[in-house]
Amino acid sequence: MAEEIENVILRIRQGDEDSFMELYKLTANYVYKIAYVYLLSKEDAEDVMQDTFLKLYSIRRRLDPSKSVLAFIKKITINYALKTLNRKKNISYPGKEVLDGEIFDETMHQDIKDAILKLDFKDRAVISLYYFDNSSLKEISFVLNESESAIKTRLFRAREKLKEVIKDGEI
Repeated sequence: MAEEIENVILRIRQGDEDSFMELYKLTANYVYKIAYVYLLSKEDAEDVMQDTFLKLYSIRRRLDPSKSVLAFIKKITINYALKTLNRKKNISYPGKEVLDGEIFDETMHQDIKDAILKLDFKDRAVISLYYFDNSSLKEISFVLNESESAIKTRLFRAREKLKEVIKDGEI
């Protein structure tokens, strides 16, 4: 997919306006999943998705195909998701029925889903990006603006919290 995106970016930079729709089609589901991991709200995730693509459209000719465009898109998405969370200081987390969407594998045990909901959004983001999005520590570090060692520590602690929640039966 990275090569496809690189080709699309090259066409966008050359002025092919129709190629932006192709970029959207290639990355829309990816952007939605990232936003949803943070917000756990379909409506908020869709709003963040829209903001992300508006931002991408405004800078479309400055995108660099030689760099990781997906990591850049992920960073924009997370920044908008964090802004949304900051606006909604007391965000209420939806029940487990919300997690039965595209984000989590259908075969994932319900207890794991419930346990992930118990984590704060930063821990949930690191777990989700690492395990569900298969992002490397370096990519997560870039996206969250934290050092790789901080991400390793956060991932370790998030796993421990997850184990604790499951072990204590808090789910």
